[in-house]
Amino acid sequence: MPEMNLKTKTISSHELLKGSGLPNYKAITYLALNEQIPILLNELNKDLELLEKKLEQQLTSSNCMSWKDVFTPLAKLTERLRWSWSIVSHLNGVCNYPEFREAHAKHQSAVIRFGNRIGQSQIIYKALVFLSNYSDKELNKIEKRILDKELLSMKQLGIALSQEEQTSFNKCSEELANLSTQFNNNVLDATQKWSLLLTKQSEIDGLPIRAKEILAVAANEAGDRQDNGEKPTPDKGPWRLGLDMPRYLSFMTYANNRSLRETLYKAYVKRASFGDDNNQTLIEKILLLRSEQANRLGYKNWAELSLANKMADNTQAVEKLLEELRTAALPAAKNEISELKSYACLKENLKEYEIAPWDIHFWSEHLQQERFDLNQAALRPWFPLNNVLDGLFKLCEKLFDISIHAADGEAPIWHEDVRFFKLHDKDGSHIASFFLDPYSRPKSKRGGAWMDECLIRSKCSDGTITIPVAYLICNQTPPSINTPSLMSFEEVQTLFHEFGHGLQHMLTRI
Repeated sequence: MPEMNLKTKTISSHELLKGSGLPNYKAITYLALNEQIPILLNELNKDLELLEKKLEQQLTSSNCMSWKDVFTPLAKLTERLRWSWSIVSHLNGVCNYPEFREAHAKHQSAVIRFGNRIGQSQIIYKALVFLSNYSDKELNKIEKRILDKELLSMKQLGIALSQEEQTSFNKCSEELANLSTQFNNNVLDATQKWSLLLTKQSEIDGLPIRAKEILAVAANEAGDRQDNGEKPTPDKGPWRLGLDMPRYLSFMTYANNRSLRETLYKAYVKRASFGDDNNQTLIEKILLLRSEQANRLGYKNWAELSLANKMADNTQAVEKLLEELRTAALPAAKNEISELKSYACLKENLKEYEIAPWDIHFWSEHLQQERFDLNQAALRPWFPLNNVLDGLFKLCEKLFDISIHAADGEAPIWHEDVRFFKLHDKDGSHIASFFLDPYSRPKSKRGGAWMDECLIRSKCSDGTITIPVAYLICNQTPPSINTPSLMSFEEVQTLFHEFGHGLQHMLTRI
């Protein structure tokens, strides 16, 4: 599907300053970002100063403070920043282009600095400690949980550090954020840059028709043509191989050409490991800076810092669980590899066949077909996206007593592929919504699948409730001109998995 034009050079509104409601993605250009984020941060800094003055007066005079005195204005302040910057980060992940990427990088450090300023505010910290010490009986369980998490967050943002240590901490925080963004950009760029044109039938032997369609579409988009000048076709080619998951996985699973499977596998695992996109130095620096940050905050290592707000008690508990899993899984894995080797020897009429990483998907699929008469490609027609969504929604209706309905056209979107849905409870009340961006777009969208927050459930000053809205992002096989998006079973699993995260966000009553 065609990209929406998010590169327009006009700024139609101050969209990033709204701070509430569904954003108009078309209005959020790189120019809007450059203009409005500095304005937003300036306003937020002034609001933070006013909040600190008010809290300081309460602490020194009346020595009386309530939950609403602290968390209501603090939540309003932090939500404005979260709302605006999360939109920018979201678009950087799903509609990435050079000018927007540059604008994102330009303002990221300032956003990090403001977040650290809140986290290192001694006045806000004293107010939170006051609530913790003197208002314990007045707080319910939810408020106590929020308070504890906020205090831990401030500790991990360096509230207890000296001014000199905070300066080093803040500099390191900004650098880590920039390195992480650069890392992701390098992976996206490396994925885009690598492709391989296939022109011989022997090179695509074994591929099902759907896989050949995807490769032919990619070839057409790249401007490749047949010898007679005709556009690429699934049967006659040419076909263009790439590192995005729909093309990569189908080729690794079905292509008979072992040499090309090896080429593709090595290109995939070596993404962003050489040339201008080399992430090796970034990885080393990220690990070093994370270690420094953890030590500054009194943790032994970054893993210990990360676990401080998670269910696992310590790194030893995690390592114990992982070792238990390894001990149980390794013998089974060895048996499966041995079984694949025997099967490959039989099929290739060889005495010895060394299974390589680029052979796993291929021989596993063939063995599965022979043993269980289960063909992953043959399953795809049973899983067109709309049918999968219908099944998913009916399951949710049964499990959670909710209904889900398409609401396309009722919300702004960032790409023609994006769909919008609404959730209703058993009484018909609208309780949540979500955007679904299902298809792979290797030129502008990072790989993988994830759920993120667009709007968070909250109570407005007038007593109304902001209902939660989620982003659900996948990178599954896109439709072709004559064929809908026919999903692999793995893609179905991924959609269900991410929807589970989405339900946790959308069904909350907190």
